[in-house]
Amino acid sequence: MARHLDWVILRPSVILGRAAYGGSAPVPWSCNPTAALWASIIISVFNAAIGTWIVPRLWMDPLGPMLKIWPVLMLNAVALANSR
Repeated sequence: MARHLDWVILRPSVILGRAAYGGSAPVPWSCNPTAALWASIIISVFNAAIGTWIVPRLWMDPLGPMLKIWPVLMLNAVALANSR
């Protein structure tokens, strides 16, 4: 018995461009992975500093956004160490 949305689930979607790889828009330049890791580390530290300054109560939430910065920093540091 066919359902109303079977065609949505059964037919594959086609995504063109760099957006298929996680990007939101195609960029005209290539990205250096080491520079991207450094940029992520700098943005994460900046995010922690500004977030602490503006809304310090976010540190009290055990699943809050401020506590999620540290695993991102550690994974970026490990990736940066392995990329050399």
